[in-house]
Amino acid sequence: VASVTSRNAQVAAWNLTPLSHALQAGLLPVVFGDVVFDLERGGTILSTEDLFAHLVRQLPQAAGLAPGHVLLAGIEEGVWKDFPACTHLIEQITPESYVDLTVSVGAARAADVTGGMASKVQHSLALVQEIPGLEVWIFSGEKPGVVGQALLGQRAGTVVHA
Repeated sequence: VASVTSRNAQVAAWNLTPLSHALQAGLLPVVFGDVVFDLERGGTILSTEDLFAHLVRQLPQAAGLAPGHVLLAGIEEGVWKDFPACTHLIEQITPESYVDLTVSVGAARAADVTGGMASKVQHSLALVQEIPGLEVWIFSGEKPGVVGQALLGQRAGTVVHA
């Protein structure tokens, strides 16, 4: 994300031409949050969710592609109903079902300046409500084979949809 500039912790400028060309060539760019220069703050951290929110809005026009899925590979297998015990994985979250889950969806196990799982789910819900047909899959990128399966279209972890 060295090519991203933000203003007050929002993407202000990002040349998407390289990403568009990569997608049109059948390549899969990997995007993740990081520290970026911020025109107001000097610097800030943009989360993966911040970057994907920008991409799903801008990239379809730039590349002629409409995304069907956003894949968020992290540490956890998905969103747990009983975090930190982690015995009951939530298979699906919708705007309606999230109301009942807000008590159990919370912080991350490790330090996370981007807001933890609650923020990840809230960002995802906003995106799926804005972009018709979009699904966000939240799953573990640490379990062998799961990223490959998700890339091949096999549902992984928790699916957030409208």
